[in-house]
This record gives sequence, C-alpha cells and structure tokens, in this order.
Amino acid sequence: MLPTQVRLAHAYKPLIKFVGNKAALVDILKSHNYEQTKPHPCTINGIAPGSKDCLSVDDILSKQLPFKVVPYVNKNPVTSSSDNKYNFTPRGLKEGELNSIFELPKKYQYKPIDDLEIEAINNGGAI
Repeated sequence: MLPTQVRLAHAYKPLIKFVGNKAALVDILKSHNYEQTKPHPCTINGIAPGSKDCLSVDDILSKQLPFKVVPYVNKNPVTSSSDNKYNFTPRGLKEGELNSIFELPKKYQYKPIDDLEIEAINNGGAI
C-alpha cells in the first residue's frame, strides 16, 4: 500500500494543450511585423506607446487632485419639533406601484418551501 504523499506526487502537467510550438508562433508574429510597436487604431493622432507625446503614469498621477470628502449640508432645514434630520413626506402610490412584494401576481411571488425541502436543506442536501 502506497502512502498518500507518494501517490499524489507527480510532475506538473498543464491541462491546456496548444497546437504547434513556440517557434512557429514567433515566425508568424515576425511575418506580420509585430516586432514594431504600432499605435492603437483608436488613439488620437496616432500616438504610439513610449513616444514623446505619450504621457507616463507618473505624470498623470502627479496632476490628479486628491480625493476629498465633503460633508452634506441640508439646504432645507426641518422646522418641526421632531429630532429627525430630514423631513420625509408620505405620498400616495402611483399606477403600477405596490406596497409589498406580497401584492405581486402569484407567478412572481416566491413559492413556499415544504417540510421535505426544509429537511433536505438542514441535512446538507442528503435525503
């Protein structure tokens, strides 16, 4: 009988199999002149990566303003004697609006869970 560590010890073998070899891929890339860096088709004025017109990440981050949290100021203060910070006024329901999910049509409501299903869930799916 073999110990588990010996049985599970094996050389790494990738699960993905590629057709062809690396040399063939390099030849294809060279035939399409992919050695030269070309600008992306969506760039403005054909700016290529690494050119003098291209901005570095450090330049962009140095010009970026820091994030600042601004406290909310209520422009309409509550004049009532309640301790609420905001004044909410109730409004009536418009056409097509509901108070609760229980007012939905039966086909959109959740189906009740029967005792057998509850028991299966509590047992970890085993019946």
